[in-house]
Amino acid sequence: MTMRTTRKTVTFAHPFLLKGVDRTLPPGGYEVLTDEELIEGLSFPVYRRISTIIIVPGQSHRAVEMVTVDPLDLQATQAQDAATHPPLRADGGEPAPMNNLTSRHIDENESDNRGIKGGWYAMRRNGSLRLGPFSCQEECLTAIAQTPPEPAPRSYWPQAR
Repeated sequence: MTMRTTRKTVTFAHPFLLKGVDRTLPPGGYEVLTDEELIEGLSFPVYRRISTIIIVPGQSHRAVEMVTVDPLDLQATQAQDAATHPPLRADGGEPAPMNNLTSRHIDENESDNRGIKGGWYAMRRNGSLRLGPFSCQEECLTAIAQTPPEPAPRSYWPQAR
C-alpha cells in the first residue's frame, strides 16, 4: 500500500476554536498534515484521505499536540476567521476596506498542481489568485492592505425599473 503525506500551513488572523481542542487557540500559522493512501488497480493514480492532523501548541509551555481534525471543520473555521474580522492595516490602524482578499500559502505540491511558483499569495474568496507570489506572509498582507477593492462585477441582465 503506497502512502503519501502532504503538509501545508494554515494561518489564522485571530484567536479561534477548533473541534477536538478544548481551548481557544492563538492566532498564527499552524502546520496541517494529511495522510493519503493510493487506491490501487486504477489506470491513473488516485489517493484517498486517511487522516488530517493539525499541530497546535500544547497546554504546557513547550509542548505541542497533534490533533486529528475534519478538513471541512478546518475549512469552516478558516472561513469564519476571514469573514468575521476585517483585515487590519499593515500599520496596525483601523480596519482596511474589505477587498475580499486573504493570504494563503501555496506549498510545493499545490504549486506543481497549479503550475505556479510556491509562496504566499493574495487569494480571492472564490479561490482565484490575485497577487503574488510573496516570500513571506507579512509581505503578502502588506500588499493586500495596499490593494484597492475590486469593483463589483457588472451584471449583464437588464435592471428592473
